[in-house]
Amino acid sequence: MSVLSRFQIRSSHLVAACIAFAGAYVASPSNAYAVPILQLYIEGAAYDAGTETWVLSPVAPTQTFRLWAIGNVAGPGGAGAIYDAKLSVLYEASLAPVTISLTGAKAGGTGNYNNIFDAAVASNPTTDGIIRPGTELPKLGDGKNLPSHGEFTASKLWQEFKLGDFTAVTDSIADFGAVFPGVGSIFHGRGQINAYDVLVTSAFPVTLHFDLYNHTQSQNKAKYHKAPFSHDAGGGGGGTPPPDPGPTPVPEPGTLALLALGCCGLGGYGWRKRDKRSV
Repeated sequence: MSVLSRFQIRSSHLVAACIAFAGAYVASPSNAYAVPILQLYIEGAAYDAGTETWVLSPVAPTQTFRLWAIGNVAGPGGAGAIYDAKLSVLYEASLAPVTISLTGAKAGGTGNYNNIFDAAVASNPTTDGIIRPGTELPKLGDGKNLPSHGEFTASKLWQEFKLGDFTAVTDSIADFGAVFPGVGSIFHGRGQINAYDVLVTSAFPVTLHFDLYNHTQSQNKAKYHKAPFSHDAGGGGGGTPPPDPGPTPVPEPGTLALLALGCCGLGGYGWRKRDKRSV
């Protein structure tokens, strides 16, 4: 075999090896794509491609739904701890007054929801209780307005909840855009999930829109983030439960007997009248 032939064979083997390595690298979950820094998800929600939002129809009065705030701390695309995370909750002003409460929970209630693991119950968030007009956008830590995609308008009201810092790397993360992540696209122990049971109290059913935002820190510089528009969430609840009519009254035996006698009496009276006419 000539030197040229041997060189060509070795070159072809090298190219094949490089292609195989590149394919394996790209196909590996950690390099296939970057997971957003912040995301939102609602258990049981369906993805609305038109609004690019996870949407759950309003639940029945007095019932809760479970919202996740997801922080990518150490997954692909992560940038370390996420500080001073905040959640804005927006709704139609015409439905006020509306009371919204968030209670810390675990994903799925037990910490396992479709192979997404959540190690700890989230702390209850805090709020200043101020109801703000939709013309006043939420502020990021640097004083700039939260980017909006048409949700904040003059016909809306909103309030803000402080969720604290996302520093844990105990929970599963994945890209929750458009579809619920499959097993091969989930990264365990790379971030933090804060799950909350949301209760809405109002006279009418209310639909809520959620936005999640704040910053990471690198070399003494803060970088501000929000959940991408394609990773928003909307749910709702509230409304006054229908009054309980109580048990249907059942006549007592004595009442039934009197009713029967009355019917018989009316029947006899009618018969006598017909008999007199025939005379």
